[in-house]
Amino acid sequence: MRSERFVGRRGSSAAQFVIMLPMILAATALAIDGSSFYTARSSAQAVADAATLAASSALIGEREYTVAVDRAEQTVEVNPMFGSGFTIPRGGVEFGLWDFGEQVFTAKGPTDPEVNAVRVQVRSAPVEPVIAGLVGMSAPTAGASAIAVAITGNSSTHGCGMIGDGNYEMNGNPKVDSYALADGAYGGSNIGHDGNTCSNGDFTIMGSVDVWGTLGYGDTLDDRGHAYRVDELFHMDEDVEVAQVDCADARTTNDNALVSQIVTGTTGHGSGTFTGTYFDDGSPSHDTTITIPGGTQEHPKVYYLEDFNVGTKIELSVTGAVVFCVDGDVNLQARAIVNSLSGSGDPRDFVIQVDSTETTETTDHHGNVVTDYSANGEVTFHANTATYAVIQAPGSIVNYLGNAQFYGVLIGGDVDHQGNADIHIPEELAGEFAPLPEVTMVRLVR
Repeated sequence: MRSERFVGRRGSSAAQFVIMLPMILAATALAIDGSSFYTARSSAQAVADAATLAASSALIGEREYTVAVDRAEQTVEVNPMFGSGFTIPRGGVEFGLWDFGEQVFTAKGPTDPEVNAVRVQVRSAPVEPVIAGLVGMSAPTAGASAIAVAITGNSSTHGCGMIGDGNYEMNGNPKVDSYALADGAYGGSNIGHDGNTCSNGDFTIMGSVDVWGTLGYGDTLDDRGHAYRVDELFHMDEDVEVAQVDCADARTTNDNALVSQIVTGTTGHGSGTFTGTYFDDGSPSHDTTITIPGGTQEHPKVYYLEDFNVGTKIELSVTGAVVFCVDGDVNLQARAIVNSLSGSGDPRDFVIQVDSTETTETTDHHGNVVTDYSANGEVTFHANTATYAVIQAPGSIVNYLGNAQFYGVLIGGDVDHQGNADIHIPEELAGEFAPLPEVTMVRLVR
């Protein structure tokens, strides 16, 4: 009797399992395939945003519809998903009028004088189901769209903290964002979207660039980035005006005697010394702190150097505000730390100026007369450096390499921003050293 009852219960359980199996498969499909589709939908939106920003650069100047389509398609082609790519459907790039009051996009012909926006639609390849296919469900596609609008106006609230007086190239996975000095050290809730980056010449994007702020260019935008992300694009109607750096006074009147032979409290292996161009400790192991006497931000200590070099794993600290006027190269070796103060250094306390010479007066792309500069040296941040500074080097080539971390503002000549080098711009300083002229901005609105 027990055996018969047991067999009956077992048979009943098997029957219930058979009945429940379709529901179990459906729930599993919803969990697994639904997650895959959600991921595809999010990816489609990121690609649509990037393609729309790329296409929207055609809103500036002559509204060239074919250029907008080409730029959108080029951006979409370099965003593969699950082995398949995204596509823009026929008619998926549209010019139109964005009504700010009604928040409505109305498609118009590309030559219509009312055009101020562009919309791009993106679709993914079919997202092949893992479980749902077993019960006959077809492979869905993920779609998304985005709209960007062009706005021309005064740029007083859009000052740039990173400026290339020549050309600017971002390549790899660099990030630019901002923080507020008044709120303490960078990080956590103190990360903002005023990482405004500008080039008076061409701006080239390659790789997965991430700009939490506006990206401005004077001549052309070459956007070959893989799903690069910026908050706003703008085309500058005039070049950013940068000032010449002249070290003539610092050569004769300076505080060099204070650092002629620095030996300070060290945390590492050797004695911190200054050889005239090099801050180091004479030890292959390094890991030493060297302290520079400083003044106030109104009356800083001024030092003149032919070159400015900081050795590997050297930490350069200051007791107050300093200005280094340099005739040649600025070179921060790997793992050098400058003015950190445990992550709360004030960039205004460490100013590096690289001597520049006026070369020619030229006419920019808008017909304005501008001054070009040259310099005798380059500025290089090697891997894993951490620098809190204001750097004014309008004639110098600037190189950010590896995982360099820069907290501050910089004016360079041609800027080469590579790898995972990140830049964090103090919001209080953006635009202070070179305010922007009027610009045409492109902004995602939906």
